[in-house]
Amino acid sequence: DARAIVERHAIAVIDSYSPMSATELAVIEVPEEPYLLRPHITRGGLNLIAGDIGAGKTWALQDLALGVATGSKAWGVQPTVQGGVLLLSADQSRDDDHRRLLDLCAGRGIKPPANCWFDHDLWDFTKRASFGKLRRFIQARGIVLLGIDAAVRYFAGDGNDASEVSVLMRGLRDLANATGVTIVLLHHLSKPNQITRPRLADRVRGSGDWLAAVDSGLVLITEGTADNRVRHMVQIKNRAGPEAASLTFEIEPLEMGGLVLTFGAGDDATTSSSLADIAADAMLLILREAPGKTLTRAELVASLASQGVNVATRTLVKATASLGRLPGVKVTKLGRANVYAYT
Repeated sequence: DARAIVERHAIAVIDSYSPMSATELAVIEVPEEPYLLRPHITRGGLNLIAGDIGAGKTWALQDLALGVATGSKAWGVQPTVQGGVLLLSADQSRDDDHRRLLDLCAGRGIKPPANCWFDHDLWDFTKRASFGKLRRFIQARGIVLLGIDAAVRYFAGDGNDASEVSVLMRGLRDLANATGVTIVLLHHLSKPNQITRPRLADRVRGSGDWLAAVDSGLVLITEGTADNRVRHMVQIKNRAGPEAASLTFEIEPLEMGGLVLTFGAGDDATTSSSLADIAADAMLLILREAPGKTLTRAELVASLASQGVNVATRTLVKATASLGRLPGVKVTKLGRANVYAYT
């Protein structure tokens, strides 16, 4: 009868549903070391590197790739495992990747490793079949690192829509869980003058799910001119432990040919300077809304606060100093205090 049919269907549905019990979860094999590159890249997880244009995202990814493929240092740290690497590189031309690869290999004094693959074709990660092809290649070739440059090139949906971004991230998470591969996504930052909150996490472009769905999030920011550029790597998320101290890095040519990435300890003061520049841009927008009107620092701070922005004192001192040097900004005295106007 109808009741029996419904019961048989319900049993079939239950039989096809098989979550993992706590007993099973407790005995699965997981790496003792939670990082592929301690403490920045989570092993077997999703990792995001978001950066300004020209910040060195691709250089950092390919330096990491060579370190993993050859079992040598990357970013000044020894990877925890050596293995195959697959770089999905639709954001780069083959010519640029060719030159970058030869420069980095020359800087390391090595030949291009045979276990590092480049794919410049464009995949559509909104289609589940794409993940099936990747999974088979990863398992067949012993791939331990999958780099995606840049994530938005492989995503046909709306990057500002959390529900659409979550589909992509869910597919990548399933791929990592099924194969154990470490995934590194390159992504972009919004421009400083297009934001309202001077926090690095808020500059990750698009939906908050780009950052929310990953295990580790890194931001690359730059200071200075093209001739005197300083790059900063700041970890803004780390599910496996405390966030790492910031790093600085340079892309340096060698006399005998080739390029190397040199990494050093970051400086909280330099990171604060980058945040100060962002805060200065936000204050410039406030002044531009009322040309000729003078505002004190306290009034600028109050205006920022009304937008939900809270700026640390040290950052604020640097921000107002930067503001005074921006084109169109006039700084005068009102008593003993500076006042600011856009003319």
